[in-house]
Parts: sequence; C-alpha cells; structure tokens
Amino acid sequence: MARHNYSRRARRRLTPALLIIGAIVAVALVVNILPRIASLYAISTASADTLDLPERTVIVQSVAAPSTSTREGACTTRSALVPRADAWACTVGDQLYDPCFEVKDLDAPTAIVCGADNLSGALGFTVRGAVPPGPATGAPQIDPAAFASLPVTIDLIGSPVTLVNGQYYAPNVERTGGSVLVAQSNLRAEGDLDADGDLDAAGLLVADAGDGRMFIYLYAVRNDNGTPVFAGSTELGDRVKVDALEIANGQIRVAMTTHTGEDPACCPTLDVDYAYNLVDGSRIAQYVNGWRIELQKGVQCLPVQPQATDNAEPFAYQCSNGAWLRNGLAPGSVWYAQAVTGGANNGSTPPDNVPVVRIWQ
Repeated sequence: MARHNYSRRARRRLTPALLIIGAIVAVALVVNILPRIASLYAISTASADTLDLPERTVIVQSVAAPSTSTREGACTTRSALVPRADAWACTVGDQLYDPCFEVKDLDAPTAIVCGADNLSGALGFTVRGAVPPGPATGAPQIDPAAFASLPVTIDLIGSPVTLVNGQYYAPNVERTGGSVLVAQSNLRAEGDLDADGDLDAAGLLVADAGDGRMFIYLYAVRNDNGTPVFAGSTELGDRVKVDALEIANGQIRVAMTTHTGEDPACCPTLDVDYAYNLVDGSRIAQYVNGWRIELQKGVQCLPVQPQATDNAEPFAYQCSNGAWLRNGLAPGSVWYAQAVTGGANNGSTPPDNVPVVRIWQ
C-alpha cells in the first residue's frame, strides 16, 4: 500500500475538511440511529405495560351501610347510572347524588343513603324522610306448575313455542339444519325485576342442537297478577356451566363457567359473574357498566351524562388522568374499556382497549 507523507502545511489544510466530515457523520448518527434506539426503548416499555395486566377484573357489588349523619332531601327517581331496584337519584339542596342505595335496617324502615363510597370507606349520609316503597303486600305469586307450559322464544328457533311438561321438540330448524330439543332447567330464581313489588322469576333453557352443541339460554318471566308472562331470553353460550342463579336488587345475577380463548368447546374453565336487567319489560340486557371503574396505576373513572350537542360522542366515563372512556365495557376474565384518544368530539380515531382492574356495580 502506498504511503503518503503530507507536509505540515498540507496537514493544516486537511484538518478543517476532516472536522466537517466528522460533524456530518455525527449528525447522521443522531438523526438515524438515536430514533431507532428510542423506538426500541418505547417498544420495550410498551411490552412491559402490556404484560402488566390484572389477573382478572374484580367486580364490587356497591352497598351502603347505615349512617348516623342525616340531611334533608328528596329521592323520587331511580338512578340513571345503576340499573338496580335499590339505586336512587336524590336531590339534597342544589346537588344531585347518583347513585344512592337503600339500606335495610332491622330496627327501622328501609332508608336511602347517599355519598357512601366502598373505595374510601365513607359512610355517607341518610336522606331524612326519603323512604323507598316496600314490597307489595298480598301480591299473588306465580304457580310453579305454570312454568312447565310456558310459551318461550329463543333465537335458535326464532318463532315462539310452548313448552309441554317443560320441553319442546322442533324437528326442522333452519339455523341448525336439523332438530332441536329444548328443555327447562330446574334452576330458577325469584325476585322483583320490574320494581312493581311482586315476585318475578328467571330461569334457564337448554337447547340441544343435535350436533354436539348445547346452548344455554337465560329467560325472564314477569308476574302479571299471578300469571307468568315470558319477558325475553338471551343466550349464555354453548356448553357453558351455570353454577348459580339469583335475583338481587332487581338484577339477575348469573355465576357461570364459560370459555377462554384456548378452551375446547367441551370444557370451559373461566369463572365469571354477570348481571342482567329486564328492559322495558320485554327483553334481557347484560349490564356491562359500573358507577365507578378503576384502571391500572389507580386511575379512577366516574360516569358522566352524555353531552347533548351535535357530533358529541356518547362518553360514559371521565377519568382522573384526563382520559375519556366509552360506555359499554367488554366483559371477560379481564374486562376492557374503550378509551377515545382523538379528543372529546373527534370520532375519527379508533378507540384503544384499556384493561379494567375493578368495577363497582
């Protein structure tokens, strides 16, 4: 290799050029490589956040305890945020409290307590004189034998059918391409679903599709002066296992074992507890909201009334970190909320799924 001997004057002339070249290389490194490093770091951080999921979402049943503090007020309407028969909206002074919950005290008439908070432990206050109506006295009950000949409708068959001795056989069902046998389960619950003071009911229908599938349906029955009136049904799933069924505070509570994404159809392993409401006396809807939800890192989100303005998104929650969440959570082992990242009135940005740590229902 040829060797070049530069004079001192030539070296002095080359030094500025070398410095300029070095500066250009340094700038290129900063512009091209550092963002990649930052990007890699961001991906690493996002992965860590993604893995930091709750094992399952905790569902807290909101209840109020008796309170020695009292205030003057009025409770004349049901809660707009919690669709339960024991949840009220109360006006105290110029402030609206929602939800307020009934407290059943053995030594006194049922009272309504506002401001109770399961999270902080606050007991709230009793609204003086606001006593909710009690159950109707002397209301006739549904004869249990009437359920065996109940007219029912499930979406697997479509048209209404009438049970005979608790069963129905449909020989030609378009959806399955074969026969379906519907049988009534012995598991049933009683309670007031429409806040009229008498005992309604909820039960299960098992539909054998004849091809290995076994669909479980939840149904509701209204008490019309002692006569059972079928009020709707909803599918719980194929080959799910219902462990418990009850009516509490005007809601149907279903504890069941359903499928994870990895479970085979035969063998569900995911234990869930879902709530359902009778809507307009004619259909069953799953209750998938809460009057408070908690996200990761202790972020608290409270429901707000939808904005009645043009192009306004129907947000249901405003969070302590400034985020807005849509109403309608996605239930499962871990529940998810949808965060709107494009601003309060911009529906162009797709929502992000956000895991929920706790729900107060």
